[in-house]
Amino acid sequence: MQWWIVEFTIKRGKLPEFERLAKQISDVVRRSEPGTRKYEWFLDKKTNKCVVIESYDSSVSGIAHAKGEAVRKLLPEILKIAKITRFEVCGNPSKELLRELTDVDANVCAFIGGFSR
Repeated sequence: MQWWIVEFTIKRGKLPEFERLAKQISDVVRRSEPGTRKYEWFLDKKTNKCVVIESYDSSVSGIAHAKGEAVRKLLPEILKIAKITRFEVCGNPSKELLRELTDVDANVCAFIGGFSR
């Protein structure tokens, strides 16, 4: 299992458009990526920031997301009105997944212990 934490900083005046795109991308991921377990967007309207919490069954599922329709077609629209200001991969991603994420300069936090219920 892997978790991704992605933060966007949104351009002033673009919150409604950003929210619309976030809902669209979420719908595409829900329909087309069965290995995506969590894909939740949280908006702070005071600071124009959005945090996305994502979890994937495996690196294979993460790669499928990175190469999928949502990222290929809708993320470029989001990046016209917002920029990624934080990208963390928590878990033990494969080398293939890390190669897929080189453009976003992901910070990797390796799993050392704990549990989920």
